[in-house]
Amino acid sequence: MEGSDKPKVLFIGLRWPDPRSSAAGLRTLQILRFLSSKEYSITFCSAAGDPPEEMGSEFPDIDLVPVRINHPGFDEMIAALDPDLVFFESFHTEEYFGWRVAEQAPRALRILDTQDLHS
Repeated sequence: MEGSDKPKVLFIGLRWPDPRSSAAGLRTLQILRFLSSKEYSITFCSAAGDPPEEMGSEFPDIDLVPVRINHPGFDEMIAALDPDLVFFESFHTEEYFGWRVAEQAPRALRILDTQDLHS
């Protein structure tokens, strides 16, 4: 958290969260609301294209960033962001982006949200 009074959080999802499509989407929105209430600086990125307008209006303080899987632009974005905390919304997300996070933001605490883990 050097040089900033707010901890920086990067939340990575394969899809933009939608509480109407799954319980996982609802859970992700709950996490985002909690982090917002604690005044974290939040960036949410997704490989699902542009974010839905309603997400931007519900979370005006969250930076919504479309990203591409296996693209060097993600490396540049995360290196510039230098997050303190990185949430992966599923194990798929961690598989695609985890190694890039480890390389570009090695000091970041990485959290794998197992909201869709069924066993």
